[in-house]
Amino acid sequence: LFDMNVLFESYVAHFFKRSFQHREVKTQDKKYKLLESSKLFQLKPDIVIDDNIVLDTKWKIVDSRKNSMNISQSDLYQMYAYGKKYASSDVYLIYPKSEYFNQSLEEPYKYDESLKLHIVCFDCLNINRNNFTI
Repeated sequence: LFDMNVLFESYVAHFFKRSFQHREVKTQDKKYKLLESSKLFQLKPDIVIDDNIVLDTKWKIVDSRKNSMNISQSDLYQMYAYGKKYASSDVYLIYPKSEYFNQSLEEPYKYDESLKLHIVCFDCLNINRNNFTI
């Protein structure tokens, strides 16, 4: 059988590479480590566009009826670290469309005034470049 995390990540990455050909799209970028003075804790975001827009895919069921939406705190910390290391103003968590998560959140969450987190719904059956304003 297939590891759905890897399959989803590859599918989304292929979509961005094909749809944003005029931009630099990297996968599994290894430009930074969490601790600069150590060779440990390599950061490896799933997708990086133009060296400062970070996207990470999660094959998890998001439930918009819940306050936390089933988004894990560790994923939020991970995106914060990516945003700071890549000097990004926007980071994106991408989840598959599901029964209780069928559209991206209109308003991003703010870590602080300089960094916003976007929660994105990715429809694997009806992907459309116009759904993504990155």
